[in-house]
Parts: sequence; C-alpha cells; structure tokens
Amino acid sequence: MKTIKLTYLKLVAAMLLSSLLISCQEDEAYQPTAAKGSVEFSPGLLSPSNGRIGEQSDADLSNITIAIQSLQDDSLTETHEIKLYNFNGHWASEQISLATGEYQITRFFVHDSNGKVVYATPLINSKLAHLVNQPLYIRFSVNAGQVTKIALEVVNIIENSPEDFGYASFSFTLIDAFEFLTSTMIYNDTVKGYAFTDAHLSVVADGELLYDRNVSADINRVALKDHYKQYHLMVTKDGYDTLSQTFSAYELKEYTENGEGPLVFTLQKSTNTISAGLIAYYPFWSNTQDYSASGFHMQAYGATLTTDQRDSLDNAYAFDGIDDHMDMWSAMPLQDQVTVSAWIQVADSSAQYGQIVAKYNWRKDKGFHLYIEDGYAGFSGRDGNYEYVKTEANSHKINDGKWHHVVGVCNRNIWQVWVDGVMVAETNSLHSSVNINSNDPLTIGYYYQGNGEGEHQYFEGKIDNIKIYNNGLSADKIKTLYSSY
Repeated sequence: MKTIKLTYLKLVAAMLLSSLLISCQEDEAYQPTAAKGSVEFSPGLLSPSNGRIGEQSDADLSNITIAIQSLQDDSLTETHEIKLYNFNGHWASEQISLATGEYQITRFFVHDSNGKVVYATPLINSKLAHLVNQPLYIRFSVNAGQVTKIALEVVNIIENSPEDFGYASFSFTLIDAFEFLTSTMIYNDTVKGYAFTDAHLSVVADGELLYDRNVSADINRVALKDHYKQYHLMVTKDGYDTLSQTFSAYELKEYTENGEGPLVFTLQKSTNTISAGLIAYYPFWSNTQDYSASGFHMQAYGATLTTDQRDSLDNAYAFDGIDDHMDMWSAMPLQDQVTVSAWIQVADSSAQYGQIVAKYNWRKDKGFHLYIEDGYAGFSGRDGNYEYVKTEANSHKINDGKWHHVVGVCNRNIWQVWVDGVMVAETNSLHSSVNINSNDPLTIGYYYQGNGEGEHQYFEGKIDNIKIYNNGLSADKIKTLYSSY
C-alpha cells in the first residue's frame, strides 16, 4: 500500500477544473448589464519574513485559484481559476463578472506554470496571518457596470504547512487492488442446459474477510486488495452444495475480458445437499474461524499455520503432540446424530494415540471423539445410556506421512469410521435412543479433561478442513466429501 499526503493547497486546482470551464464559458457569454460588475485581482508577493521573495521566479507564475462566497446567500460559494498577467513587474488577473452584491474571499492561491501552489493568503487567526495586512476573509462589493480591483498579499508556502495558513489538510491511503470476473451457473431443467444464477460469494485472505456479498445471475466484476499471496473463495446458494477453492493472485488476475474470461462456478443440486445439517466448518484459511452460519469460532493454543495437501501456505494447522490444541466452549445443536469430517497428515510410523476432534466427557456419559491410535482411525463415544461405543479400523493405516480424509458418523445406534471414501469400521450399539451432546468444549488436537486428571492425548501432525454435521451423512455424501476436496 502506498500512503499519499495531499494538502488542500495542492488539491484545489485539480478538483476545480470543471469550475474553471464553467467560469470561462460564463465569461465568454457575458454581456454587461446593470445587474453585474467586474472584479480584478492583484497578488502582492511576500516571503515569510515579510520581504520580497527571490526563490520563486515571477515569470513562472501562471494563474490564481480563488473561492468567493456571497454574503447574501452564504451557502453559495464559487471557485474560479483565473489567468495572471505580468505588467512590468506588477501582477493582475483577468477580470471576472459577478452579480452586484456583497462578497468575501475565503481562499486565495497562486500557481506556477506546473499547476503547483506556490503562494497563498493566510486566513485570519492562522499562524502566518500576522505577515499580511489583510488576512482572509476579505470582503468586497460589486457594483453594476464597474470594475472592482482587489489587491491581496500572499506568502510563499515553502517550509509552511496548510495549517500554518489556516487551511485544512488530509491524508488518504491508496489501496492496490485488482479485479476479476466471475459467474455462477446451475442446471436449468426448463431450458435443458446451464444458466446463470445468483449466489453468495465470500473471499478470505490471511484471515481477513475481503468480500462477502451476493453476486447476480450474470458476469460479476469483483475487486480485491492486491497484496495477498492466496485467496480463498467460497460460493453458497440455498439448495446447492457449497463450492470452495483457493487461488493465487496471479490466477485470479487471469479471469478478465482480455484473459481467460470469467471464473465460472457450477453448483450441483441434490434433494438433500451435503451442506444440509452443517453446524461447523473450519477450512483454516489462515485463521480458526467457523465458516458455517453458526459462528463456533475456535481458539488456538500453540498450534501453528502450515501448508495443506495442495502445498498452499497457511491453510492448515500443525500440532506438536505435546500441548498444542484448540477449543470452543459454545453449546452445539446435537442430540443423537453427528458426522465429523477432517483431513489429517501423520508422520511415518507414528504409534501415537492422538485426538483429532472431540466433544467428550466420560464422567458425564456423553460425547464423541475422532482419533488415531496405532496408525488407525477411530470414532467412539458415550451414548447417554452408560455404554462406551468403540469403533476402530483394523485396516487402512493412515500414519504414512500422506494426507487422508477421516470421517466419524453416529446415526443413533450406528457408529462408523471412514477413511478416504471407504467405510473401514462399523458398530451397532445396544441402544437406539442416544444423547451424545456433551456440555464440554469442542476440541481439536486433544481430549479435554475438566478436572485435569488423565492424559490429554495430544495429536501430532497436521489437521485441515474440519466439518461437523448434526446428522448422519449417507455413504454417497461421504464419498462426495472425499472426492470434492
């Protein structure tokens, strides 16, 4: 980002070009009438020490900018940019015509040939006001058919700020940005083909929500800040599966009229979408926020951002197996069904017992936990009927240094474990009426022990893209979760 400081003195000339054109047109069309008179301005050049200046060549002066306020109507202020003429060392402006009445001058600047303000008349009570006999505001009258000549003293602006003259200054930040084109499409049964549709687009970079608004059923132009390496885009629409994808700045900049055209997201519809029942979503896009509608944001303790399975920076979290963990203490809408989905990477030959995601307390006989033990995935818990349901895989080891998709499902009395789209374990508990909703925190990377007793079973490895549902996902939907990431 670049920060630019602009003073009022330097900005006026550029801002008022349109006023100049209007003023010139009025002057060209001016015909003397009894209701108008003319005004001529003559600047007297002074240095801050009240002496004749020598640093600015008189021959370099070009024009003045003057703001004139009507005293009959104080809401009416006209700004004029007027050419200066040098008459043997004496300066005078072109004449302008004004309606008869009383006026006052509120701004007076002298420009050089490059348009830069080099002299100004101080305002009354300003730091430099004592240098001139008549600081602004200066009053004058316009009489019908007469020329009013006004001499103003001006001071060199060198080493003086706008505030020294009594003028306001301001600064603004110039944000580097770029634009790309995007559209969303769905299959239209009426036309038997794909058509534009409206949707909601969210863009996150380095944990900052850059864009979060609806996009129309058309090609949309999206502007984003330009100093991030990666951008995470998520497109949502009721009744359709959520799409999320990560792009580099370079990739997004290709989606323009002169490049690849619009970035097109094609949404898939189903009678019971994967997004139905989603109560928590942690994509770990440089933060621990929940990107579902629930707002169950995590708090990280020691876990650090790392690369994900696509080697994208700061898109997953690493846990040291010693004390790194996350937790979230809000109550969640759970009863007798839950699905927990996560991507993990565990080092070769690790024989740890580590918790991936848990909301569990054995003393209260409620809760669930998704974990790895001796290289195998497990999903177990208590069903509220004094029974611990243990469901562990005995195949598909996942401690091989590769990324794996692990899913735990509790659908009332049915408990399942899935690895990379394949069900590897299933248990049928004794009770069909269960309650797994523990009041203890939702944790990532460890097992909560409220009274400090027992082992926390810290996880060692990487965890990414956690999704939690308050229903038991079907086999087809679990396979879609695996294949779509």
